[in-house]
Amino acid sequence: MKKSKETIVICITDAHIGKETSTFNLSTARSRVKNFGKTISRVSELMSAGCVFDKAVVLFLGDINDGTQIYKTQPHHQAETDVNTQAVVAAEVLFLPLLEQFQELFGKVEVHGVAGNHGLSSRFAHEASNWDLVFYHYLRMLTKKNKDININVYPDFIHVVPVRNHGILMYHGHEIRSFQQIPWYGVTQRALRWTAAKRLPDWDVMTMGHFHTFGLQEINKFSILMNGTMVTDDEWSLQTIGYESSNKWWVWGVSAKRPITWSFGVDLIS
Repeated sequence: MKKSKETIVICITDAHIGKETSTFNLSTARSRVKNFGKTISRVSELMSAGCVFDKAVVLFLGDINDGTQIYKTQPHHQAETDVNTQAVVAAEVLFLPLLEQFQELFGKVEVHGVAGNHGLSSRFAHEASNWDLVFYHYLRMLTKKNKDININVYPDFIHVVPVRNHGILMYHGHEIRSFQQIPWYGVTQRALRWTAAKRLPDWDVMTMGHFHTFGLQEINKFSILMNGTMVTDDEWSLQTIGYESSNKWWVWGVSAKRPITWSFGVDLIS
């Protein structure tokens, strides 16, 4: 059987490094990132029977840091309040080893990052003044001598990444409003409008996070992949949306013919 030539796409969002709940802190975050890496290794082994991967494309969709002063009582729900420390720990301790593991598995790693709302340095600062972007720049500095890991940082709130001639739209999701606490109506309406936006290149798959909810929606000829969060026992999700947070991240394959050939929701909890 001839193997399909594909690119593996790995979606990471809402890690909220610095946040603390009854079952989530910096230690459990590290454990969950390691568990995610182990599962990607198993996915690679499983799919290698029918696929040859040319590289891994890693999409960081924001809220990697928990940030500061996002809401009034935030410091009471944090293990680490210093945003610079959040970004350094996320880059050096958590995600640099993960990217190096992906390089060993897939040869080349192409990273793309957009900002979320928890990275904002101030309500009055420019949107590009965001600690998610600082985290991406830290990763770029840490990998600057590694020619097989390429870090791309985008100050705009939205970006379309080409993967094997298919457009993958990246957006955190924080300006989409829910209807009766259900985000999907607002998400689908925004996606339908963006398919006609002249500013954006053509795209086939929309990726987003923010709502700490995991799911897939297919409309006409495009797909929406909503990514979950690393945080467990998340009061924001339960109080605001009414759902417990979903602790899964999307991983899927892209071929020359199809923007999604296969997909897995990888559970972050060991």
